[in-house]
Amino acid sequence: MECEYFQLHLGRLNTGVVFQDLAAQAAPFLQAVEPYLNGMNSSFLNMWNIYDYLNVQYTHNKTFYDNFPETLLEQARYFANLHEQNVFTDSVTNGVGQIPIRTLWPELFWSLGNMTLPNNKVKLALTEVDYKPFISMFNVTNATVTDPDIAGIVDYASVVALELSQDAQGQYNVAMKFKNGTSDNEFRSLKFWGNDSVPFPYLISQLDWTTINSTINWCFSCNQTVLRGCSVFNFSNDPFLNPTTTTGYA
Repeated sequence: MECEYFQLHLGRLNTGVVFQDLAAQAAPFLQAVEPYLNGMNSSFLNMWNIYDYLNVQYTHNKTFYDNFPETLLEQARYFANLHEQNVFTDSVTNGVGQIPIRTLWPELFWSLGNMTLPNNKVKLALTEVDYKPFISMFNVTNATVTDPDIAGIVDYASVVALELSQDAQGQYNVAMKFKNGTSDNEFRSLKFWGNDSVPFPYLISQLDWTTINSTINWCFSCNQTVLRGCSVFNFSNDPFLNPTTTTGYA
């Protein structure tokens, strides 16, 4: 992965006390599941790949299904949830661990804003993603505080609906609803920072400053100056990459 700050984030997690404690907790499970991994690395640091492999085999390989204890799959999901919840969140809203949703907010804000235009008849926008932005989104909006069971990896075909409504005063509000794949029969309402809905301008004010909405913004946020097109930008005036510089971008 070309995002160097994200690699530093992973490095801190991999050597930190949280993952060390989780690795110790997961050790009996990892020992029990090793014969089923077909030579795969059985370290806790590889927990997502372990779960993904077991889940695919259990779902699509009848021989594996008939011989693999279901309780081990449940434990694999439990530890994978903890692993991925730490990887794709951060202690601050604009932390690099939140990068899955930070790169997605600009598109979501634009789509919602476009729906408020009187001459726009399109009132639906669809964005397809994997599980990572779900984790980051629920974290930065504090949705997991009131609904802790949504933390971790969402099921296949999960959906978050950001519903835009207009009150009697003409103010637009946004509510968040979630359906966890086929596990849920219907959408459930989640909370934005403890609220059933928030004014659209408030949502933007809380999160717009964290967004990554351009290539140069991504390069800066990831401390990348060479790959992914970053080499075309002039970073000589960047006060973070060049601490002796007193000005920002030229």
